[in-house]
Amino acid sequence: MKNILVPTDFSACAQNAARAAIMLAAQAKADIHFLHIMPGTGEEVHVPRVSKIPIHNSQEEHANNELNLLVASASQGGLKAFPMLVFDKGNERIENYVKRLNIDLIIMGSHGATGIRELIIGSNTQRVVRNSSVPVLVIKRTISVQLKIKSIVFASTFKEDVSKAFEFVVNLAQLFKSSVDILFINFIDKMTDEESIEDIVQNLTKRYPNVSFTSSTAEANDKEWGIHQFIEMVNADMVALTTYDKTGFLGRRSVAEDMVNHEEIPVLVIGNVN
Repeated sequence: MKNILVPTDFSACAQNAARAAIMLAAQAKADIHFLHIMPGTGEEVHVPRVSKIPIHNSQEEHANNELNLLVASASQGGLKAFPMLVFDKGNERIENYVKRLNIDLIIMGSHGATGIRELIIGSNTQRVVRNSSVPVLVIKRTISVQLKIKSIVFASTFKEDVSKAFEFVVNLAQLFKSSVDILFINFIDKMTDEESIEDIVQNLTKRYPNVSFTSSTAEANDKEWGIHQFIEMVNADMVALTTYDKTGFLGRRSVAEDMVNHEEIPVLVIGNVN
């Protein structure tokens, strides 16, 4: 993990994500790129990282000031941090900067989306989760003193190969010296036998003898409900999921997208990891 992207609109939840990113970057010795996208003005598309372009309006000045404050906060901890102010002419997307900046992880805040808004348009974070080619860590709770991750729940139906996603989770757990709780979502109407579950867990964990693992099974047909009940029971600090497992809503959304909207603890979503 060498480069972390932190999209920000300078809201309270975005600032929470920025604080979490600085703490995680300190653990990983990673660089941070703070990205703010604002409506386009003039002909410029990107403001250079060390901007010599005159300030044209108060909105741009505010954005530059906020980005510089974030960079200063990261720099105080000995980190390399870079501001990026992007003027959007209608086609800018957060995930477009992943390849350009060699990003390994996106960390962002979210207000979530519920009710009719969730049904119709979802949330911006939900869209990034769906389309990102790198893992996305979503932060909601206020991070004021320290990012404490002692227990990570990795939940899946294990219908697909999740070994690459699991490797990312293990690497993160090693940074924080966390335990990993492997949660097998077992459908009540199509149960997987215990021996098969044990084989899956052993195959996943055998490469990591120095990491503390537990394994559990949640018997439920509602995957999100089963995961939520488990993370509440074990008082997890983070839940990690892949985008493979879909909801019953026409199969269009992943369970991870719904968890991002509904859970208060940090949610790590891992898509098609290469």
